Amino acid sequence: MNATKLVLLAAITVGQAGAYAADGSVYIGGGALNSNLSGQHTFTGIMGIERTLSGPWAVDIVYLNEGHLENNHRDGFALLGAYAWEPTSRSAVRFAVGPYYSMNTTTINSVEINEKKLGVLSTLSLRRYLGNSPWYVFAQYDRVWMPTFNTNGVLLGFGAELEPRPRPDPTEKLDLEVWAGPSKSTIHSGAVAGGLMFDVKKPLGPESSITGGVLVEGDSRVTNRAGVFGMLWADEQLSRHWVISAGVGPYYAHDRIDHSDRLMGLASFKATAKLSEHWSIGATFIRVISTNQKDTDLFMLGATGAF
Repeated sequence: MNATKLVLLAAITVGQAGAYAADGSVYIGGGALNSNLSGQHTFTGIMGIERTLSGPWAVDIVYLNEGHLENNHRDGFALLGAYAWEPTSRSAVRFAVGPYYSMNTTTINSVEINEKKLGVLSTLSLRRYLGNSPWYVFAQYDRVWMPTFNTNGVLLGFGAELEPRPRPDPTEKLDLEVWAGPSKSTIHSGAVAGGLMFDVKKPLGPESSITGGVLVEGDSRVTNRAGVFGMLWADEQLSRHWVISAGVGPYYAHDRIDHSDRLMGLASFKATAKLSEHWSIGATFIRVISTNQKDTDLFMLGATGAF
């Protein structure tokens, strides 16, 4: 499955997850990982947004980093179906499994590439809630099955359960967003560039939104791309002022280095803090999923004005 088809499929799934005004959870964790590549070891990290569907069933949107194995730096995004069993009122055993689209920076025949593969990620975790608060800690085992090599991870982390909150009718609002920050090719020989992004955001409902705009990646000496994009977002309200979002969508860009035009994909996690009725600030991580082995990571800060 190529990057464009996978991004479109993920956009549909994110949109469906965002259509439910249900409770959910946001979590982050880290730990140790080993692989079947001669027993190599490294670190691992995970970040996820969980959206409850019905009863014990949920869907997770996950970013997984599998660390720095020798000649392999793999990370990616997964869409997991999850089931939770609660042996007590303050604990839960949770199993999740689903497709995992990975991007691995590796060197093959003396050429550094971003190798894309579709595999499976499964997780088994034990959650323990802290008193009567929505916060919890967890221990988790991850297993990745991939055509190239498999990994096992053991992680510790924390998260917070979220309750749906009433929101004003969003149908007449438009948000104008401006973002800027460093841009870095995942190819190690690339330089750090300056990225810019301008977009318009339109809420689709209480838990989802859509954006469209212009992205300028800057000149990393590997790529110098700029183009237009559209993204579909699942939005999770942490509190009255904070929102965590996950988004995916298509990106059509021109590269001034090789004079090519390509349809690619974007995947992102974003945190936004509301300052007033009309103004917000935020931070975002964006992965450009290329079709020619030249991915880019962007880390941006931005401001949003609602009109």
